[in-house]
Amino acid sequence: MCARTVLTRPASELARLFGTKSTHLPNIRARWNLCPTDAAPIVRATGGERELDSAMWDYRDHTVTTTKGRRPLINLRGESFRKTRSFATSRCLVPVEGFYEFRKTGGKPLPYYFTRDDGNVFALGGVWSLWQGETETRLTYAVLTAAPNALVGEVHDRMPLVIDEANWAAWLDAPAEQAAKLVLPNAMHGYERRPVSTRVNSVKNDDSSLIERVEDMFAA
Repeated sequence: MCARTVLTRPASELARLFGTKSTHLPNIRARWNLCPTDAAPIVRATGGERELDSAMWDYRDHTVTTTKGRRPLINLRGESFRKTRSFATSRCLVPVEGFYEFRKTGGKPLPYYFTRDDGNVFALGGVWSLWQGETETRLTYAVLTAAPNALVGEVHDRMPLVIDEANWAAWLDAPAEQAAKLVLPNAMHGYERRPVSTRVNSVKNDDSSLIERVEDMFAA
């Protein structure tokens, strides 16, 4: 599961990092609590080049004819989705500085923030779709998920698919059979898990204090 992410870097920095075209960059702002249906940057390969685009975090393919009464589709199970035609043609990278997972407690879910030790940007594996509605056309995306590694598994039974930089090109450009081999629980060496405030639980809160460490109620 992955329902909240963090990304504060400007589009120009992301374009350099991911090697995308530097023209017509999306206008993005710093987010410490990026939520479903929000717009976020994604990296996709089109026409032999990488592009940095703004997309809505709610995957909508041609089967979606109306959004009324529909819950946003933000995650897709990687183990099954890798067998689809969309996986073969529409993979993307989702730049983030971290993601939140929530531990179920029987009461208020407790959030944990997962990020690199050095705080640098990394990428989640996603899939995009250009959705044509009755009155609008929207670029949309979802984050693929995998079984959890040891770091995430103590908090949640699923985790977002983390794509190491060495595999970015394969994820975007390789044949589906090769890219499908990347649908695995990433060990995430060089990452940390940080208990954070339950202020993350509310989509109304979006500031830098959300990623500050708090006392871990489940610490041994």
